This record gives sequence, structure tokens and C-alpha cells, in this order.
Amino acid sequence: MIEENNQNNNEVTNHTSKFSKEEIEKGRTMSIVSYLSILVLIPYFSERNNKYVVFHAKQGMNLFIYEILLYAIDNIVSGFLPAIGFIAYIGLMFLFVLSILSIVYVINGEARELPILEKIKIIR
Repeated sequence: MIEENNQNNNEVTNHTSKFSKEEIEKGRTMSIVSYLSILVLIPYFSERNNKYVVFHAKQGMNLFIYEILLYAIDNIVSGFLPAIGFIAYIGLMFLFVLSILSIVYVINGEARELPILEKIKIIR
């Protein structure tokens, strides 16, 4: 049986058991789209009836908001504080890796929280 909360094991929270196999299968494609930057808006607004897609769309929306914030910091600050701009760039690379990891979760039919970002969600 899949554990609902793995917080004690330094693992991300797994919510897969909350969704039916049918929801997962029907929502897999749109869930992948949820992690493709601005394309998150498509499943976020069009697939409100599939809880699996909604779960991934909310996570994708959080990633997208963090991307926008880091792009803004990178573009505004990097001109006069290059070190801060570089840190923002590293943050963007981290978000890219999280997107790929999340797509792998979706391909495997899993609903896991985003590592590190699960504690600082903007959209819940």
C-alpha cells in the first residue's frame, strides 16, 4: 500500500491512492501539459472535472509562478547585481529539473508533491 505521507522519510508526499485508475489514465496527457510552462493554463482551466489533472495543474501553476518570479529577478537584478542574477538562473534550472521529474511522475501514473516546493505552495 502506498503511504499517504512520507514526511518522516525525507520523501515527497504521495497522493496517488486518492485517484482512481480511470482518472489517472484519462488525465495523463493533460497532466503532462501541466508542467510545460505557460501551457499549464490549458489543463488548469479546461479539466476541472478530473481530480488527477487538477492536482498536477495546481503544481504546474506553482512552478509557472515561480518561473515568472525568477525570470523577473534575473532580468531586473542581473544588470547591477550579477551574483543575484546567477542565483536566479540556477533557480530556473532547478525548476526545469522539477518539471522533468514531475512529468516522469505523471508517466508512471503517480501524484507526488514537488520536492522542496511542497512546503511553499502559492496555489493549494
